Amino acid sequence: MRKLNLKTKILFTFVVAMVGVAVISCKDDNDLDDKSVKISNVYNSGCMGSAYSPDQNSKDGESEDSFNVYNDGKTVFISHNNRVVFCGYDSISVSINVANDTIWVKEIEMGGVTNCMCLANTSYQINNLPSGEYTLLIRLCENDYYNPEVCGPVKYQTTVNL
Repeated sequence: MRKLNLKTKILFTFVVAMVGVAVISCKDDNDLDDKSVKISNVYNSGCMGSAYSPDQNSKDGESEDSFNVYNDGKTVFISHNNRVVFCGYDSISVSINVANDTIWVKEIEMGGVTNCMCLANTSYQINNLPSGEYTLLIRLCENDYYNPEVCGPVKYQTTVNL
């Protein structure tokens, strides 16, 4: 078996390294730069009224939550009305992850757990999404001072065309 000389080893290492750089730097057209997609203008109403009556363990009939999603061709506007939250919540933060043609949004209720529930509205915008058709999935999460973030299943799903 023949040994490789030093020049051949260096050339071989260089070629392997260049192929590796080329493979890593190639980006699929369907991949988005998550850092460019942003959430902005997050609004929280604060508690607007009781979601549960004190003598019942059921939701008030008028407190059904609803989502409104629309876009202007560049920005997606989302409003979530009558979300049931703990009375002691501080805010609802919003996080986003975009993978291929799916937009995953988490509305995260921040604050302490209390023995009462109230209704709150929140709204926000998604900016810098490239043109295309997306599936928007929204999950509701809670994050109190003592426990890590806990999320439920997808609460809302729709298609967004930009």
